[in-house]
Amino acid sequence: VLQGKVLAGGIVIGQPLFVGVWDKVVPEAEIPARKIELEVERYRRAVSLSKKDLWALKAALDVQGGGVASDCIDVHINMLEDPLFTTWVEEKIRQLMRNSESVFFGVVSEYKQHFSRADEFFQQRFLDIQDVSSRVLRYLQGAPGKQMDMVGKRILFAKDFVPSQIAQLTLQSGCGACSQYSGVHTHSVLIARSKRVPFLSDIDIEHVCSLAPKTVIIDAEKGILILNPSAETMQYYLLLLEEQNVSFTSEAQQEAAVAYTVDGTPCSLLANIGDVSDAVTFHKVFQQVGLLRTEYLFLGNKSMPTVEEQKAMYNKIFSFLGRKWITVRLFDFGADKPPFGFSSKDMDCQLRGIRFLLKYVDVLQAQLEALLSLVSQYHFRLLLPFVTSVEEVVLFQKILHSVSMSKGLSCNMQVGSMLEVPGALFVGQQLSEVVDFFSLGTNDLAQYVLGVDRGTLGWNKFQYHTHPAVLSAIHMATQIAYKGNKPLSVCGEMATDELLVPVLLGMGITSFSGPPPLLHNVKKVIQKWSRQEAFELTKKALTFSTQESLFKFLTQVYDSKLGASLNL
Repeated sequence: VLQGKVLAGGIVIGQPLFVGVWDKVVPEAEIPARKIELEVERYRRAVSLSKKDLWALKAALDVQGGGVASDCIDVHINMLEDPLFTTWVEEKIRQLMRNSESVFFGVVSEYKQHFSRADEFFQQRFLDIQDVSSRVLRYLQGAPGKQMDMVGKRILFAKDFVPSQIAQLTLQSGCGACSQYSGVHTHSVLIARSKRVPFLSDIDIEHVCSLAPKTVIIDAEKGILILNPSAETMQYYLLLLEEQNVSFTSEAQQEAAVAYTVDGTPCSLLANIGDVSDAVTFHKVFQQVGLLRTEYLFLGNKSMPTVEEQKAMYNKIFSFLGRKWITVRLFDFGADKPPFGFSSKDMDCQLRGIRFLLKYVDVLQAQLEALLSLVSQYHFRLLLPFVTSVEEVVLFQKILHSVSMSKGLSCNMQVGSMLEVPGALFVGQQLSEVVDFFSLGTNDLAQYVLGVDRGTLGWNKFQYHTHPAVLSAIHMATQIAYKGNKPLSVCGEMATDELLVPVLLGMGITSFSGPPPLLHNVKKVIQKWSRQEAFELTKKALTFSTQESLFKFLTQVYDSKLGASLNL
């Protein structure tokens, strides 16, 4: 039994896996002048493939709840757009006439020397750079498949972790982490906490490796690491885990689709899904899908999916869901999520969501044709992303009708609008006259209301969720839906933020759509409140003028109501 420092709580049992930051001697070679541009292109390809990896990881994290882990990967994606990784390295390759690996490694090594003498914030910044650069170097050296073997229940051991390693872990897959040096405020630790991954530091990794344990237990409640536990110890911890984890096959989850307030008001809990595996895993648990992110279904594509490819994919997912209602969000592309065959440089900063689809009408028509061909077989409705005006909705409806008429397909379905930018709120009453329902996207709404970028190091969802301006914007959205007599659901991170759920409930929201693993806790929160209590809470919350005072107030209320402190 080894004593460690608790960085993220929890208990996990698994097999050890020793990993390290990818760092090795990089060979150096001269490049003839006639081949310099080919070498630059080889470097660009490595960066492009690295971004593709990160987008796939981000998509998987978003499906599981996003949060800190997804935001961190956003940072890494943005780094690959930074001049350090683009023009600076490319110019160095041309000037030095050396192979990409050696030039790139040299630039990163220079940064390492500078950051090693800096404070904790800048040391964390270098860990992010090191994480991203390791990915690029793997592609340059022909080892793109160097990934962690995460088959089975694994406990990762490393002297230190880079953020993307921890981002791959989830408690549901039975994973944990032990390090020798990780600081309390590193991105790796913040991700572990947000993903509920047990994490210990101050562990002598070489000593553990020399003992070659077959099985280990992390007890991050007591701060201990147990190597090769006895049968008696195993039994004890298995019983603890049974109490700690909620199985998705349990009776509690079979009833997860609805949560009732103290006074009997039903609240719908809807699943956000992003791939076929989600449909397979959760179709017996939830009665409706509140958000199907269609752009995530084709991440492996190098070009826009054809009508037949889309039809096959949608049919595969819908067939698992049967006759359940599904809210299908049309492709939500933008500079931060470039479409297949595009790069972020190709995307105008204003070309996002419905604007992209209306500009590239062939993309929209192909998606509509694939979906309309399935209308008679399944129950689904369409959700338009990033709507800012009535004109966008009206033009979309004309295209929908045109595709329907030209293909002889029914277009008898509901069409809804995302409320995720301030512009949509200012024309909300007019929008309610041309759409059937609304979905509130709190992630983008918080970003645009406050003028911040979720892809930066400073983003903290708890800070922005409890900003009075964000709360006022959400209240405005609920009033728009109420006055227009339109259904409204919340599908952003706030839908599963246990601190804010009763506030949303007090605004009249009774439909919460989020990653399935997080909805069980949402149900617990709803069951503690009556509608009148929630209304009074919201009324009080809307009077606060600062984020700090509002956050403090809501935290105190949460603690007194649920008898536990938030793990922030």
